[in-house]
Amino acid sequence: MGTTPTTLFEVVLTTDMRTSLLKFTEAAELNARYYVVSNNKELLEKTISKSIFNQIRHKTHFINLNELLRNYYITKLWRANIEVFKLPYLST
Repeated sequence: MGTTPTTLFEVVLTTDMRTSLLKFTEAAELNARYYVVSNNKELLEKTISKSIFNQIRHKTHFINLNELLRNYYITKLWRANIEVFKLPYLST
């Protein structure tokens, strides 16, 4: 495997958290950061504390789904309105 960092995401809405984390363990040898997108941080913490997930525990991070959506819409609104300011260094 190369040393290029990789980022893997797993969105957990209706699927089982354990099943989602098992997917990360299958890729544990990668130089990767793992992100679980969910509304249930407590469930992630409870599930990842099991010994089967020792390999990925330190590489797995939580992203709150509602916060992600909020940030998406704020960014989308900002980009739609940036033209008004005519600031070339802020344009996308």
